[in-house]
Amino acid sequence: MRLAAAILLLAVAFPAALAAEPESATDADLIRMESAKWEPAALANPLGLLSMFSPDMLSVDYGGDLHGGAERRTWKEILAYGPLPAWKMRLGDWKVLHVAPDVIVLSYKVTGVSVDWKAFATSVWTRRDGAWRTVFYQATRAK
Repeated sequence: MRLAAAILLLAVAFPAALAAEPESATDADLIRMESAKWEPAALANPLGLLSMFSPDMLSVDYGGDLHGGAERRTWKEILAYGPLPAWKMRLGDWKVLHVAPDVIVLSYKVTGVSVDWKAFATSVWTRRDGAWRTVFYQATRAK
């Protein structure tokens, strides 16, 4: 538990360049940041990866069991879950909704390359203190 708290403090105190986009981030910038979360290499830099998520982030996802049921998790519960497998995924069919000047919804299709899985994913990004961070994420298996 103390390790999770230490990682949380470090992630908040030292945000990675990925999350510290300029205040006028473009759709392409946000798509690039969202895509970076899916890269297996992101797991090698956990502080950089974690800095893209708001401490009050909420997720509805499958975790490490892509064919199981979805679970709702807080940011702290995601930290306690441990590292995710380094699956290779292809992302596409992006839709971007500008809900407010500081709120953007990204929706996209996820297709497994190294694992048999297809889903639609949605992330809600907000700009706080000049940095864009994910506050909500959901993935739903696709037919």
